[in-house]
Amino acid sequence: EKIEDELIFIKKKLLHKNCYAVGECGLDKLSKINYQLQIAVFKEHIQLSEAFKKPLIIHCVKSFQEIIQIKKELNPSQKWLIHGFHKNNQIALELIKNGCFLSFGKALLYSDKLQKVFENIPIDKIFLETDDAEIDIIEIYQKASSIKNSNIKKIQEKIHQNFNTIFIQ
Repeated sequence: EKIEDELIFIKKKLLHKNCYAVGECGLDKLSKINYQLQIAVFKEHIQLSEAFKKPLIIHCVKSFQEIIQIKKELNPSQKWLIHGFHKNNQIALELIKNGCFLSFGKALLYSDKLQKVFENIPIDKIFLETDDAEIDIIEIYQKASSIKNSNIKKIQEKIHQNFNTIFIQ
């Protein structure tokens, strides 16, 4: 019953003109919440994303194969954005192949492995974020432009285009 109440609450919020997406939602194998329940609720969020024609912002911990499998199974038309991505090249390419966008945060500043992954990702599939980190977004843009061997202005313009692709309908 509590989950039903929460879904009703989300539906009401989705009616606001300043609501751009459903989420952050997803799957987390390190959470104490029952995993099957997480899957059921995640599928409810996907249905809301589709019904309200809003993209889905996804939190994923140790569940990328499940996320991809559910995406293949449900074949949603709305865009999916993986928040705080910091995994390897294989997972990144698999997510992109399945139509996901990837958002990179603070880990991009210090992880050599992630910087190599970022270097290989097409710029039209990328977002940048600070999440709850106590850093300025400009630091992440500077690192991203350095990795992509581009200037910040071009990176900003491209991410703005990505934003419009996903959120402005």
